[in-house]
Amino acid sequence: MDLMQVYVVNEAKNLPFKELLESCAGMDVTGLTTSFTVARQQLSLATPDIILYNPKETGSEFARIHEIRELCPPAMLVILAAPRDPDYVRNCLRAGANDFLATPIEPAVLQAELEKIHDRSQRRQKRETLSVLMDHFTNKPRIASFISGKGGVGKTTIAVNTAVTLAQMGKHVVLVDLDADLAGTELFLGLEPQHTLSDLAEVPVEDIPARIMEFVEWHSSGLAVLCAPKFSTSIGELSVPLVRVVLQALQRCFQIVVVDLPPVVDTYSLAVLEMSHMSYMVSTPNLSTLSTNNKLRELFVRLGYDVSKVTHILNCVGVRHGVRMQDCGRLLHSPIELTLPYDFRRTEQATNRGTPLALESRSALAKSFRAIAESIAGTRRGNAQTEVAVAAESDETKVK
Repeated sequence: MDLMQVYVVNEAKNLPFKELLESCAGMDVTGLTTSFTVARQQLSLATPDIILYNPKETGSEFARIHEIRELCPPAMLVILAAPRDPDYVRNCLRAGANDFLATPIEPAVLQAELEKIHDRSQRRQKRETLSVLMDHFTNKPRIASFISGKGGVGKTTIAVNTAVTLAQMGKHVVLVDLDADLAGTELFLGLEPQHTLSDLAEVPVEDIPARIMEFVEWHSSGLAVLCAPKFSTSIGELSVPLVRVVLQALQRCFQIVVVDLPPVVDTYSLAVLEMSHMSYMVSTPNLSTLSTNNKLRELFVRLGYDVSKVTHILNCVGVRHGVRMQDCGRLLHSPIELTLPYDFRRTEQATNRGTPLALESRSALAKSFRAIAESIAGTRRGNAQTEVAVAAESDETKVK
């Protein structure tokens, strides 16, 4: 069996790690430091199986736990420290630690605990690998959610037009509108819905899978739509279990489920994000929006959400006086993978007509929606939008 690779950060300097680990069989200590600065540098290059962290209790240890987690996402991060109150332990786990072991601890006990943690990690990796393979070979239906920490960034416009594009690509796709506070998807599609999500609250949960198609509206593009309640207060009638049942029922009927989430982190959003195979966070080149979305990303990390499933979309590239694209990625602490050019006139006209922008196949916006749709369908190769985005950003004279 391969040796367990262990990296040690003895920041508090109060544990005899050499003596502790020398007695543990089957372990290879790849590094041991008392300096967090050194640990930061080494962990950016290392890939240990387990990181042991003995933190100083200064209040900054939670931020450092989060930083270690981001530096080595696959590693199991274990805190070794004197017994603490339950809130301290919970905060360590929320920050990104996988386990907390109280000290003092005997070498034999430490070895047994680390073996359990490593075994748990190996089983998790096998499950994730199997899940990816199953998705690949069985063409399992996908849920793609669109999120943002602020309204007015074009999130719903992008979700609607991406869904229309998927339908044009021949995908059997449904759009679910959970954003009841802003203009509904029916406005962008020119629909007058006969049913909304609130009608499903009156259906017995066990009957929803058989009756779900009764509540779906159809757009001329071939897109199916499950509209939000007409009034935001009505969405309170939907329970989280009901939302889960609805999405599971739709997965049985469609290849792709696109969900437009509200610009707030509520119980519905968290439930949908947990079910989503991929999420798209929409930002604009605006300092306030970028700061809010970065905080939203940090919240996801603290809540244990897998942020590797989040793709960042930058809308309105080329708007006058906007933050430059290279600075947007820095402010989000994440790369910008998809972009859309700023075109207020075309967007406003399409909304007023109730005609999706995606149907104007030759426009730069339609090409951007196509790139997003291809990333959801798994057919996108590379970043075909780089030249378009750079051109749009440099050509501010187009802004009226």
